[in-house]
Amino acid sequence: MLELGAEGLTVIDFRRPGHDGSWTEAALMADVLFVDADELLRAARPLSPAQTEALTNRLVVALARQQDLPKLFERRCPFHGILMSEQPMCRLSATLSIARAGYLTLPATVMDSFRSKQRQRLERLTQTEIMVLRCVLAGGTNRQISGVIDRNEAYVKMLVRALLNKLGLRNRTAAAIFALQQGVAPHPDLKPGRETLDRPQLARRLLDNHV
Repeated sequence: MLELGAEGLTVIDFRRPGHDGSWTEAALMADVLFVDADELLRAARPLSPAQTEALTNRLVVALARQQDLPKLFERRCPFHGILMSEQPMCRLSATLSIARAGYLTLPATVMDSFRSKQRQRLERLTQTEIMVLRCVLAGGTNRQISGVIDRNEAYVKMLVRALLNKLGLRNRTAAAIFALQQGVAPHPDLKPGRETLDRPQLARRLLDNHV
């Protein structure tokens, strides 16, 4: 274990030689798991309910090379912070502090590549999908979206699900954040009201509080 006195945290170092490569009970009792990216990718397989619950209550920081990052994101590995292998170990303390505050920092070159890929995803959308994305950003319900695109609600539900899958996003709020990042405007026919969630305001608030 590593002790970070400044943060008062107990850290299990999964990079040390000879560890058994498993999420042991001892490891899950630590405040932080410091894991090599290769180990974290192996752990991306389905975890037990107890392991999943334990991981949500502690920080997981990955030591990663730049080429590891796409796989970490694509496989939705359970991590909250990243220390690049090119960075000195003294950066671990700062990385933990940032992760505890709910932020994730990435190298500028990685962010540029990430934004480029996001833009490519947007450009692959059909006109109907873009219209639905604008409606989602505006906070439209399935019924409201069905009125905009003149299709039934069942079709809209299927279309929204397909849109989220195509963009690699988990829910409508994530889609709204994505739309804001790409400069997409909310659909003008939908305004926040009794039925319509003010998703643009929610997305902006979330975007302002996350890196």
